[in-house]
Amino acid sequence: MRARISDAHTGLRQPIGGRDEVLASRGQLRDSAQRCGLLDPRVDDVGTVIVRSSEPGYGSVRRFASEASTHVGVWVNVITAEVLAAQVAAEPL
Repeated sequence: MRARISDAHTGLRQPIGGRDEVLASRGQLRDSAQRCGLLDPRVDDVGTVIVRSSEPGYGSVRRFASEASTHVGVWVNVITAEVLAAQVAAEPL
């Protein structure tokens, strides 16, 4: 069963992309991360994308998450490298 996330605006639940789905769009996601100014994109074993940003705030991360979801076709979890949850084994995207 695929994990789901609730949309804060509609309350609807939508699927979350897993590792295989994220990796299937690897090239597009790398390009998108670069366009958004994000560094060192990695993916963990459940499909969460981990990025570093040189910009303050989360604007570039939000833009990337939106683009990533468009490329993959389902929501993609994206976190920044400084959060505790990012301290996991992950391979370069």
